[in-house]
Amino acid sequence: METTWDRSLSFGASTWWAGNMSNARKVFPELVETVGLYQPYDYVGVNDAVRNGHAVMVAPFHFNRSMDAEPWRGLAAYIRDIKKVRDELSGYVFTGEPVEAAEARLNLNQLPVGVDYAVYRNPANGKRACILTNRGLKAATVTFEGFGQYGGGPARVWRPAEAPRAVALPAPIIVESERLAFVVED
Repeated sequence: METTWDRSLSFGASTWWAGNMSNARKVFPELVETVGLYQPYDYVGVNDAVRNGHAVMVAPFHFNRSMDAEPWRGLAAYIRDIKKVRDELSGYVFTGEPVEAAEARLNLNQLPVGVDYAVYRNPANGKRACILTNRGLKAATVTFEGFGQYGGGPARVWRPAEAPRAVALPAPIIVESERLAFVVED
């Protein structure tokens, strides 16, 4: 829907006003903002949408082609793989509560250029997840110290098209160019 009216939530939970509804989502956590994806190689756009908790309206070549068009096939597979992870972690990174970035302890002095992150808390279990994205041209290594005030502890790293991997924090987390990684507190 293209509206900021809260009554619209009784009809649907996704709005077209991305970047404009962060306060409304605090009151209505089921509200999801939508961003458009029009170009076939926009991996950064997909990653940014996931990091920001947005839904993605996939509209190949401004609604003129399908995701099966040759230039779109790579991104379509990537979206499929991200959706599998996002569905698995939905209580954290889709319907979870956005929290302060300081909830994830990263070595900010050594944060590579092009790496961004957001932190969410799962309201059902209180555990946190961090989404790391890399818009850079080469892989980036982030020193992830842990969650919360003390850091450390067990976590899992999730990447599209890969099985989750257990890690003991602090740990180096590699984020490939134009890709993302989810770090989830165990």
